Amino acid sequence: MAGRGGKSAARTPGQKRGGEANPGSRPPPTFAFARLAILTTLLLMAVYTAFAVARIDSEPTQMSQRGVVLPGEAQALAARLDAEAATLRGGVLAAR
Repeated sequence: MAGRGGKSAARTPGQKRGGEANPGSRPPPTFAFARLAILTTLLLMAVYTAFAVARIDSEPTQMSQRGVVLPGEAQALAARLDAEAATLRGGVLAAR
């Protein structure tokens, strides 16, 4: 039977009469799952951000190391192209 006020007399162990929870009582499992999912997502985002910052910090170093090598490679490529052009010109002149 219902008590005064027409509400059910059954209460969960952590609830007071007004529907308030006792301090120290556990929240329902759905809240714990939601809290765990949110905290896991935040941790994953923090780890991803840390790796992204580390990658951005190391990129200028890699670019400066490449910057030392690239001019030499460009000069070698230009020399090969000049040699190829001279060979083609020689072939055209020989064909006349």
